[in-house]
Amino acid sequence: MRIHWPNPVAAPRLRRGAPLSIALAVLAVEVYTVVVLALFAAQVDPPTGYRAFVFVEGAEKRAQGLERIAESFAERLAPFDGQYYLDIAARGYRRIAADDPNARSASAGNYAFFPLYPLCLRALGFLERGSRILAMVVIQSLLVAAAAVGVSRLARHLAVPPWPSVLLVLAFPTATFQSVLYSESLFLALTVGAALCALERRVALGAAFGFLAAFCRPQGILVAALWLPSFVRRRSAAAAPLGATRRAILLVPMAAPLVGLAVFAAILALSIGEPLGFVAIQSQWSREFSAGSLFAELLSPFEYAGPPFDLVALALAVALLPYLWRRLPAPLALYGTLSVVLPLATGTVLSFGRFLSVSFPHFLALGALVERRPLLLAIVVGFFVVLRCALAKGLVAWEFVG
Repeated sequence: MRIHWPNPVAAPRLRRGAPLSIALAVLAVEVYTVVVLALFAAQVDPPTGYRAFVFVEGAEKRAQGLERIAESFAERLAPFDGQYYLDIAARGYRRIAADDPNARSASAGNYAFFPLYPLCLRALGFLERGSRILAMVVIQSLLVAAAAVGVSRLARHLAVPPWPSVLLVLAFPTATFQSVLYSESLFLALTVGAALCALERRVALGAAFGFLAAFCRPQGILVAALWLPSFVRRRSAAAAPLGATRRAILLVPMAAPLVGLAVFAAILALSIGEPLGFVAIQSQWSREFSAGSLFAELLSPFEYAGPPFDLVALALAVALLPYLWRRLPAPLALYGTLSVVLPLATGTVLSFGRFLSVSFPHFLALGALVERRPLLLAIVVGFFVVLRCALAKGLVAWEFVG
């Protein structure tokens, strides 16, 4: 059954206690994840062989930084991207000298990462470094809880039982990144909020969410797609013509992500003199935007030599696309489709599993698919949890798992 994007739509009433139940479920999952991370941190070897960028403060050397990281569980929660976020929060956007002993040989700077998450870290700068990381992880748990409640609300709008979708979002293997110093939880909360605003016609709040999403990650620009089908349909509807003023109002949340991207470009222009530096530096992560990249990745996925789960996630994402378009409203289906297309357009499947973890339309569609198949839901969630443990072990060992 295809659900159309209601216009306008009244907010559905959540069953009494439902938000609290979802929040408790998130808390249970987050506690479970942190316990698993702590247990693995006590067992796996510390990251002495880590070759990527390491953020050090003052006169500290790389070897000293790695020694400190190996001795601290909190520090182990900031691998790879987390080190860049800490660096941006402390020093702003900068180029990294080729002879910097703390940088990996291929790293040209820290400006591949968008500003919102490091700004949140900077706001916690009054705390010691380890405490700051733990505080951010706690905040991320609250953001995941907000996102889960939002997914539940979306599911009720779409006549989908909310719990399957919520469980799938929480159990997905790369949701482990929501418990370390990565921007997944912040981005998920912002985009789910943007979808609810588009559905309920909350233009001002939707514009704010769109701006912040694009200020958080490059995929945030896709939030504009949540408003586009409604704008086109309403503009062409003979029964309810849209006046120029109302049409202009709808353009505001569509343009907000572009404004967020433009502000980031202005920040880079002032700090490194290169407004599109975040695009240019992607080659350091084997990403190159080109017209043929998308089809090249779809036709040759088995040439990929990165984390294996990226291929599993790619297969799942592509397989669900027809069901997205059959079961979900066009704005959500379009957003979910573009969430697949944009990463592949960079010419690599690298980190695709992590990108899929925040594509909430896929989990709504998967929840609808298994809603009358409890055994299948149990199998899928069980499979996800097992893989989640494997990824958690790799993360605290600072192995690249996505």
